[in-house]
Amino acid sequence: MKKIILFTFFSFNINKGFSQSMLKEIEIEPYIRFDKYPQFTNRINNIAVYDLQIKGNSWGINGSYKIPLKDNWRIKIGAGYYRYSFSKITSMHRTFGEGHRRIIDYPTTLDIILGTDNYWYNTVNIMLGLEKQFALNKKIQIFTGINFNNHFTFSQYYHMPYDNTYIPQPSLQIKNDYKTYDKRYFGLSSEFHFVVLKKINKVAIGPSIITPVFDLWRQDDIFPTEISTTNRQKWFGGIGVGFVINYTLKK
Repeated sequence: MKKIILFTFFSFNINKGFSQSMLKEIEIEPYIRFDKYPQFTNRINNIAVYDLQIKGNSWGINGSYKIPLKDNWRIKIGAGYYRYSFSKITSMHRTFGEGHRRIIDYPTTLDIILGTDNYWYNTVNIMLGLEKQFALNKKIQIFTGINFNNHFTFSQYYHMPYDNTYIPQPSLQIKNDYKTYDKRYFGLSSEFHFVVLKKINKVAIGPSIITPVFDLWRQDDIFPTEISTTNRQKWFGGIGVGFVINYTLKK
């Protein structure tokens, strides 16, 4: 009982001291994420039936404005850039076996089937977060919380493992860096954050660990049978790391 009373008294005084001194802050966080997306079946016709398993190596950077609340809680409001990637494709055909591409509707007059082995969406995201601060001492701070993001894509990239740009006729050329510029809503995501910061005057820096919770994203008309008004989704299935730079504003 004595230990419980001492621990409660110690925790109360730490939280009281820091809550009185909490100020508005600005935070910058570059980060990377490694995701495994749920397997799905792409049935183009009765012969072309593929089971697709895709992984993604994505990266981004967020900037946020942190508003203090009571009891060392903070609200985060921010925006950033995120390259939402589908980097490693395993395509299993029911008859011909394993491949590493998705069939794509590439604009060409050639009568051939083309696929992409790596594609991503350049997005801007609007972020809202909630976090709790814990203090180990005056120099080391720990933050835990959750962020919610809305993503809007402004350009898309599809790598084609095929290049015949040496052909003089432009209408027959196939580039391996096919880009489109469709501006639309892309999806949403949420993730848990665990951050350890070392405070140096008004600046605090340190690593973060990111655990994706829920992702929902729009399908892409460029793939046969997909419609951009329908969604795919996943729960968890990933991990990420980042580096946080936190700056405390003046009173």
